[in-house]
Amino acid sequence: NCRGNSHQYFRETILSEIRKARELYTGTELAAELSRIQQRLDNVECLSVDIVINLLLTYRDIQDYESIVKLVETLEKLPAFDLVAHPHVKFPPR
Repeated sequence: NCRGNSHQYFRETILSEIRKARELYTGTELAAELSRIQQRLDNVECLSVDIVINLLLTYRDIQDYESIVKLVETLEKLPAFDLVAHPHVKFPPR
C-alpha cells in the first residue's frame, strides 16, 4: 500500500536510483540497472509519471528502444495508470 508519505518516499527513492544509475553506468550496464529498477515498479499505486518519463528519457539516451517499447506496452496494460493523460507525454496516432 503506497499512501501519503510512503508513496512520496517510494517515488523519490526510485527517481534517486534512476539519477544515480545515469551517473554510474553507461550502455548495457545502464540498461541492466534500469531493468532492475523497473522491476520494483510492480505497484501501480506507487507509479508516477515523472518516474516513467525519467525511464523513457534514459532509455532514449542509451538508444535502448526495445525497452522503451516494452515499458509503454506494459503501461498500456495497466488500467489505473493513464500515461497519455499527462501533458508532457504524447504518442503519434497509430
